[in-house]
Amino acid sequence: MDGPQYKTLGLGFPALAITPNGRPRVVVDVSYTSDSQGLHYLACDQGCTERAGWSAVRLAERGSGTSASWDLELDAAGNPRLILNQGSTADVTGNQLYFAWCNAGCFDAEVRDHRRPAGGRQPERRP
Repeated sequence: MDGPQYKTLGLGFPALAITPNGRPRVVVDVSYTSDSQGLHYLACDQGCTERAGWSAVRLAERGSGTSASWDLELDAAGNPRLILNQGSTADVTGNQLYFAWCNAGCFDAEVRDHRRPAGGRQPERRP
């Protein structure tokens, strides 16, 4: 997560979970000197004291307002389960509650976009 030159990396409001084998997973609001870069999912399997040991993927625009919030849980296999209230967005798609999950390839573009509004429906199953 290298940012623009002369800007400071900020990680706001982290939600931390630990896999069954002791590896950290985090959902956090990433910014560079107060310029929001959105909500990111971060994971480390080794070398966690070094920046290069972490993988990161952008999940969504954070949104604004007091309702923007999220939480992270892991299932028994260590797969992420995220609940997100995005808050207000410029394109008026925010202020919804989302449930996002991933069982494999969580940093692949075609897999990570697996989210749906939380509303009682069963989640889609992807092959």
